[in-house]
Amino acid sequence: MPKFSAKSFVAAFLALILTCTAQLTLAQNASTVNVGGTSSTQNITNNVATVVDPALTIASDGNITGFTVMITGSYASGDVLDYTGSLPSGVAAISFNTTSRSLQFTGTTTAANWQALLRTVRIRTASAVCYQEQRQVSFIAGLKYYNPLNGHFYEVSSGTSSWENGIANAATQSYFGRLGYMATITSQA
Repeated sequence: MPKFSAKSFVAAFLALILTCTAQLTLAQNASTVNVGGTSSTQNITNNVATVVDPALTIASDGNITGFTVMITGSYASGDVLDYTGSLPSGVAAISFNTTSRSLQFTGTTTAANWQALLRTVRIRTASAVCYQEQRQVSFIAGLKYYNPLNGHFYEVSSGTSSWENGIANAATQSYFGRLGYMATITSQA
């Protein structure tokens, strides 16, 4: 049976030896958002939805717009994130996306409402064989994607535009005090 261990850091992770840490991020109305986790260990059963962190804490100095929960490490085909909580007024859920490995929530609400909802987020792995493996899951304020390998946050910009317009648009963006820039491909890998 996989194990679940949670730690409080500056990035939110879950693992099957699920390691849950906290992601410090910002969203539109809040200037600070703090996400914390527990340090408990729990075994989970193969193909059974298990709450990531029922003691997850979220604090902010204002309303938070959107949240993304994503499997950021050791994803396996069949892994799914879902939730069992009630959506706060004005918040909608976007079903788990296997391409981005994420579950997104849109809308704006208080940290307390996000905390109540995100404490119900569950992970289920459909591995054919139950063995210890690690899953990392990030809780990210806003509709951003987090890469734990480089510590960067990403936002998908839709619409047709030129490369020059893309660079100019990216330079006008910021996230948690980080200036936006266009992602750069540096190798074929």
